[in-house]
Amino acid sequence: MRRVFQYPFNTLNPYQSLLVKALVSKGVDVVAVPESGFKALLSITYPKNISSGILHLHWLSEHIMNHARIIALIRALLLIGIVICWRVFGGRVIWTVHNISNHESKNIYIERFLSISISWLASLITVFGKSGVLPASRYFFLPPAKIKVVKHAKYFGETQFRVPALENDNVNFLFFGLLRPYKGLDLLIESFKEQFGHEHTLTIAGAAKDTVYLEKLSELKLGYENISIQPGWLNSEELIAQIDSCDVVVLPFLEIFMSGSLIAAVSAGRPVIVGDVGLVRDYVDDSVAFFFVPGDKQSLASALSRAARDPDRTIRSIRMRKRSDELSQDVIADDWRLIYESQS
Repeated sequence: MRRVFQYPFNTLNPYQSLLVKALVSKGVDVVAVPESGFKALLSITYPKNISSGILHLHWLSEHIMNHARIIALIRALLLIGIVICWRVFGGRVIWTVHNISNHESKNIYIERFLSISISWLASLITVFGKSGVLPASRYFFLPPAKIKVVKHAKYFGETQFRVPALENDNVNFLFFGLLRPYKGLDLLIESFKEQFGHEHTLTIAGAAKDTVYLEKLSELKLGYENISIQPGWLNSEELIAQIDSCDVVVLPFLEIFMSGSLIAAVSAGRPVIVGDVGLVRDYVDDSVAFFFVPGDKQSLASALSRAARDPDRTIRSIRMRKRSDELSQDVIADDWRLIYESQS
């Protein structure tokens, strides 16, 4: 089997670190290549290395999103040039599509040029669910046969989470993840206040790069002690503690393709409130989730109400845990090994 180069390798995102660990246990030769201004990627781009390797790409938008337009274009062309080198010298290129496009719509036209170019040059494209094949095919102008499905593996290993108790009159709702406008947190706070007033509790925890948005959220919660905003990066232990203390996870996204927070909720066996968007239904259905119409405050308030009054919360939690068993790192690593072997 060819050596696999994972790029860019993000140490803050547990998806890749857990995947690499599982792949190594399966005997796959994996090299984690950090995003360091292309230096690390260029250091592995030479004919002898390429001819026996697979370049596995992730998160293309990270290369261009936070740069001036001309710099973003230069970086896009450089990445395209590197991928061309890999193909010319006999290398294989796989691109895992985490998002169709970046959520902030920064340098969106350059990003689409980059993503379409990479998708055409790549040997193979992967998405995290069957629901993603058609949208990716249409957006990147690809035949569906070039797109394969490999599910997202669960988080937290064998960590045991408590089962939410029905006898608790106070339901603890939790959102966790980066605090960004597309996640609809302002809508969540407004819906929660209108639906519950000072009943139940809502915790919003995660890092906030957009200070203006954080200030807006803080203003919306004024006068409501049952709504808590806890800005700051959550390490693994802190995230586990937050999820373990909650009864229901709320993900009020306005739009999403794939969500790591959804996978974390599934992994922890937590019922989830989420919009029917992207690949969500590849992982949850009505037996474990409360769906709402994204962007609709009344629909979100209704989902919150249904979750708070749900007599089957404990059963939903048990069902969700069973779903997470299907997403074990061991199972997903086997799927990836087959993908890599198909490119040898």
